[in-house]
Amino acid sequence: MPEGPRMSLDEYAALCAEYASDEIAQDATYGQVSAELAASIELMESVNPPLEVADWHNESLAYGKAVKGIADGQPGDETANPFVFLLLLPQLQDLEATMNALDPGVRRQLAATGCLSEEDAAGLEIGSPEDVRFAVEGSTIRVSWDEVSGAGHYNVYYANEQSCHVLPDGDTVYCELLASNVVETAYTHSDPHEDMNYYWVAACDGAGCSRIDEEESARSIEGPPHVPGNVRFSRDRATATVTWDSSEGATHYKVYYNQFEDPECFLAGSGTPLGCRELDGRVVGTTYVHEEPDPDLNYYWVVACDRRGCSEIDSLDPARPVAPRPAVPSNVTYGVEGPTVRVTWDPVEGADYYAVFHDRFFGSACSLEWDGTASFCDELATDLAGTTYVHTDPGPDQNYYWVIACNRGGCSAVDSGNPASPAP
Repeated sequence: MPEGPRMSLDEYAALCAEYASDEIAQDATYGQVSAELAASIELMESVNPPLEVADWHNESLAYGKAVKGIADGQPGDETANPFVFLLLLPQLQDLEATMNALDPGVRRQLAATGCLSEEDAAGLEIGSPEDVRFAVEGSTIRVSWDEVSGAGHYNVYYANEQSCHVLPDGDTVYCELLASNVVETAYTHSDPHEDMNYYWVAACDGAGCSRIDEEESARSIEGPPHVPGNVRFSRDRATATVTWDSSEGATHYKVYYNQFEDPECFLAGSGTPLGCRELDGRVVGTTYVHEEPDPDLNYYWVVACDRRGCSEIDSLDPARPVAPRPAVPSNVTYGVEGPTVRVTWDPVEGADYYAVFHDRFFGSACSLEWDGTASFCDELATDLAGTTYVHTDPGPDQNYYWVIACNRGGCSAVDSGNPASPAP
């Protein structure tokens, strides 16, 4: 037994990595094998290993001496034949069993330095903390988690958006390292964001840290605000106004949107919208004005948020219009009255007003852009309460007219291929 104090595990791992890197060449002679092993054996016999690896160290030493003994019994200038050492297979198996009995954290640390191969520590990554949660305590937030076996400390990461990525070198993307070397299973954040707070925790030992679940941040013990109720929207020709009931405790709201045939909106664990897009993530009231709605299809969803997180999203139930969109006016006709043209149409149930469009060219296909402006035609009048319009400046030869009906739910489509017919 060597004299002197025992080495620390860090010191032993560094020394072990140094002699583990001195591999014996494949074409080495028996004499060279013996000489290499003699130097390693001398070094190992001089070491007082830490208790965590003492059995494995002694088994390694014994195995090294056995290999040297076989090499010494062969011609020194002859190339070493690996099959000669198969006699030591039972002893090699004992050595592997002793290595496998090492504490997983110790094996990871030895592999991290190069003392053991990565294969020797495969599948032994330190576990991630479970049930990471947080609670608002006055002006602070207390983050806590379940203990991880073998962890020497924990790292706490933070962001005010639901995204965090930790690179292999420890640098972070979209978040920051809030606290390192936390030895307890709780941490108090003294300066949280006034609105949104997301936390992730990694367990660490001498070999490194566990991965964080980027898609799953800490959960709020109290839970986030409730889903806003009574989400509605109203339209004018150019904008859409979305409204909802306030959610108790909410400090702000997020509004999501799509204009597709299938009105679906989902949020990934990271908060990334799927099948929709975020229009505004910091609405402080209960009203949002969408400046660029689609002329035909518009779907909206709203979630309520505070520093505990955001409510769920009612994915399959988007905002409803305050009134159904009117139908396309029917029986649209026109008649020449001297220098003017009178356009008439049947009233549409639910319509609050009408708009009339005109063009002078054969084959015109009038349509509306996203902002309600006319394309391939001109808007003659809007906000018409009745079902008649007199055009005082018609074309001398050809005139084509279209009419849409509107209310707070939006406007009907333009029947582009069917302009007004001449009156009978």
